[in-house]
Amino acid sequence: MESYFRRGIKIAVTGMMIGLLSLSTVYADEVAVETTVAVQEEQEEKQPIEVLGYSTGDRVNIRKYPNTSCQVLGQVNKKDPLRITGKQGHWYQICYNEQEAWIYADYVGGGDLTSVPVIEPLPPAPISNSTEKQAIVQYAKQFIGTPYRYGGTVLGKGVDCSGFTQAVMKNFGISLNRCSGDQVYNGQYVDKSQLQIGDLVFFDTRGRKNQGIISHVGLYIGDGQFIHASTNHGVVINHLSEAYYVRTYVKAVRLF
Repeated sequence: MESYFRRGIKIAVTGMMIGLLSLSTVYADEVAVETTVAVQEEQEEKQPIEVLGYSTGDRVNIRKYPNTSCQVLGQVNKKDPLRITGKQGHWYQICYNEQEAWIYADYVGGGDLTSVPVIEPLPPAPISNSTEKQAIVQYAKQFIGTPYRYGGTVLGKGVDCSGFTQAVMKNFGISLNRCSGDQVYNGQYVDKSQLQIGDLVFFDTRGRKNQGIISHVGLYIGDGQFIHASTNHGVVINHLSEAYYVRTYVKAVRLF
C-alpha cells in the first residue's frame, strides 16, 4: 500500500514537472517570436524609403548638395531611372552611383512622389570644407599678375573681376553667374565680421558715393585680405582695411 502511494506521488510530481517544462517552452517560444518580430520591425523602420522616379529632361545636372553653386557629380537624360530617397525644398535627394546626390525637382517625374519623405536641412557648420577652401585660395594665388581684361575669363591671360572669380570656382566644380551683380545671388549673406576664406566680397566701385550697387567682386583669402582682378593692376591682393575698400564695401556671401 505504501509503495503504491509513493508511486502515485512520483507520477504526480513528474506530471507537474513536465507541465512546467511545457509551459516554459511555450513561453520561451512566444518571447522568441515577439523578439524576432520586434527586430524585423526595427530593421524595417531603419530601411530608407525609396521611390522609383525618372528624369524628365536631357543633360540634367546631378549635384553634391541641394543648390546650384555646388559640385556637379554627373548628368542624367530623359527617362533615366532615379532612386529617390528624400525631398528638401525644390530638390530631390537620390541615390546616384551608390552615393547621396541631389536633382532639381522640376526635372523629376514619378508615380508616387507624394510619399517621398521630407528631409529637414541641417544647420550650416561654422567652418565647412576648409581643405577645399584652402585649395581654392592657393589656386587663385597662382594667377597674381594676370592682366585685367574687360569681359575676360581666361586665367593667366586676361580676366575682369567676375571672370576671375567665376574661372577660379569653375576649376572646383562650383558654378557662378557671370557678372558681379549676379554672383551675389550664388551664396548666402555673411556678416563682414564673420568672413571665412573662400567667401566672395562685393563692392560699389563706380566712383560715386557708395549706394550699395555692386560693381566689383573679390575672393576673401583670410587675415582681412582678398584677391581680385583690379582694373589698374590686374590680379592682386588687397586688404579690406584700406580706405578705398572700407568706403566701397557692400556685402559678402558664402558659397558653401
